[in-house]
Amino acid sequence: MLSLITAPFRLLFRLVTFLILMAVVLVVVFPYAVDLPGWAQTVMARLSDDPASGVVIRANPEVQRGFPARLVLHDLSLANPLTPDRPSIAAARAVVEVDPLASLTHGRLVLRTQLLDPIIYADRPINLRGLLAGVDRNLGAAGVANTVSLVGGSVTLSTKGGAAGIDLGAVTLEAAPVRSDHAGTGRDPL
Repeated sequence: MLSLITAPFRLLFRLVTFLILMAVVLVVVFPYAVDLPGWAQTVMARLSDDPASGVVIRANPEVQRGFPARLVLHDLSLANPLTPDRPSIAAARAVVEVDPLASLTHGRLVLRTQLLDPIIYADRPINLRGLLAGVDRNLGAAGVANTVSLVGGSVTLSTKGGAAGIDLGAVTLEAAPVRSDHAGTGRDPL
């Protein structure tokens, strides 16, 4: 009789143990098992080659091991394909990392991308909606969700007399790509 009472607890214990082991494997082994800079170059090339995204992305990826592992993109630039040498958004550093809490609550891998102190050139148009949709097409097909945050930075407008700028200070702007298969359904896109 006692075994009938404790059977659900044993199952629950096994499930919790399995989840903890999977989390450890994901956090500890994943950064060493996967070529993250190569993966980042592949995703950036796909996004740059995707005509629907309308953005050319350039960066130098580097992995920072730790908890959780981070992919740091140095000298990130987002440009219009018509003028790839004149970036619309530039950042000296961007950080891509796994958001463990969001990943556990949503039941799939959630990446958090932060552009640190970006410079936004207001006179150079860029298709950010196409970029977010392209990120969702390339990462969403693999079951990965992504949030993008702009942390601090400035907006620069070039005029005939020079350049004028607005410092955004410590403002953080966050945007999560909305998947088209959830549009109008009232369901959470993540």
